[in-house]
Amino acid sequence: MRKYMLILLITLVGLSGLKAQEPLLYTRPSQMAKVFQRIGTTDLEIIYHAPLAKGRQVFGGIVPNNDKLHDQPHPWRAGANENTVIRFGHDVMINGRPLKAGSYGLHIFVSEHTWQLTFSNDYQAWGSFTYTAEKDALRVPVEPKEAGFQDWLSYRFLNPRDHAATVELHWADKLIQFEVSTNVHANIIADVAAVEEKNWSQLLTAAQSTLNLDPNALDEAMMLTDQSLVLAKNLTNRMFKVQLLEKQGKQKEAEKLKEKGIAEASANELFSLAMYYNNKGEDKDALEILALNLDRNPEHWYAYLGYANYYRTHEDKRAIEYHKKAVEFAPERGKGFANYQLGYAKRLLGM
Repeated sequence: MRKYMLILLITLVGLSGLKAQEPLLYTRPSQMAKVFQRIGTTDLEIIYHAPLAKGRQVFGGIVPNNDKLHDQPHPWRAGANENTVIRFGHDVMINGRPLKAGSYGLHIFVSEHTWQLTFSNDYQAWGSFTYTAEKDALRVPVEPKEAGFQDWLSYRFLNPRDHAATVELHWADKLIQFEVSTNVHANIIADVAAVEEKNWSQLLTAAQSTLNLDPNALDEAMMLTDQSLVLAKNLTNRMFKVQLLEKQGKQKEAEKLKEKGIAEASANELFSLAMYYNNKGEDKDALEILALNLDRNPEHWYAYLGYANYYRTHEDKRAIEYHKKAVEFAPERGKGFANYQLGYAKRLLGM
């Protein structure tokens, strides 16, 4: 009995090991590849198998123009083997046409001129052999372009922006491109709304996105900001409320909150506020906050780093002395960064 139990245990352990590792024991001529891009908070992924031309004519050859199967228009799988799968973490626009978040099988109806880019709700098929138009989520026309010859098929992301990126498919002597865009602020608002226990930072981010989405949505942004302040009061959410109050014409209330926020701010928070003013070119406000920070925190490295960054951006060599003081007072975990900043300032100022 003990011998049987030992054999069973060894067998189970062996099987669990095989299941965990799942080694790949075969090769394919068309190797699997993945490309990934994040647009704002939206993840895009394309999983495909990359065939090789190997001296064959590709478009108009092994990928026929106007192909048919059982007398019906038949698309190309936009790769090899299983479906080419494209995934979107949020709702997107494909060349300006809406497509819901999710996973799609990517197919292309190829012709001599305009191609039809097709996103199918069936993304787990093998190739395009079981493709049916009834499962289409979207079709978008694209124009193929002549390109330098590339033996292997590839996808890549080009021209990434804060709200969009271009997807390119290139194989043999042809390429196509299409734009994927998304509403970043709407995505953030929806994602925060879906969180059951929100923290102050998430609520503040939702408030900021609400205002970016609609500059007139002051009441909604204020409500979210106040919820953030209930959870934690800091200079970041206080200063955003100051901006909202100013937009509402409540100058006295805004000034009072600003004074209270600055009075209770940490060295790190004062540093961030000074850099905010510095980046906006508001030198007087930046210098006032820098002076306050150094007076209040004479042994904190951020008090010196603030002055160093201010003078460096103004191409003033006084930056070097403040960078040296930042190195002196920096904690061990910050000395590497402080020294890097010092070296960068010396190079920038020709020292």
